[in-house]
Amino acid sequence: MTEFDLPTRAATFAAIERFVADRLARAGFADHVLSTVDVAAADPIGAADAPRDVMEAIKCVETAVSDLGSADPSISRNLLWITGFYARQASLQKLGAAQPLIDLAIRTSIGRRVGDVYRRMSLPARHGFVLLTSELNGRFVQCYDDGMPIANIALAGRP
Repeated sequence: MTEFDLPTRAATFAAIERFVADRLARAGFADHVLSTVDVAAADPIGAADAPRDVMEAIKCVETAVSDLGSADPSISRNLLWITGFYARQASLQKLGAAQPLIDLAIRTSIGRRVGDVYRRMSLPARHGFVLLTSELNGRFVQCYDDGMPIANIALAGRP
């Protein structure tokens, strides 16, 4: 995996944001909201620097690691899947054993964040609402929030 210095990482991330925003606008979603989350990860995962809701999701994932039976059932189910999947993917091992835990926490917090917005909307306002993801494996979509519409898109031709 290629390592980027911070300015290159920021420029690449900004280019991808512009690409996605442009695709959304061209597809007729002029009122789209593109929200990004910046997380600096560390092992152990509790040492991450992240927004409050991501840290809460990290604590939920850590609880599931410690005691799978008493954890949130969806977190437990997703934890079992994601750790098995990552164990088979050499390209997903940058942070070692912490990688799937951090990634699950990020997806969980995004799902909760967007799901909270969705549930506060009036029924008419919900029409046309969708959380767009660009997951390489469609099973990751289940790690978000199943109480709202989610579409997984391919970003072929991205920067």
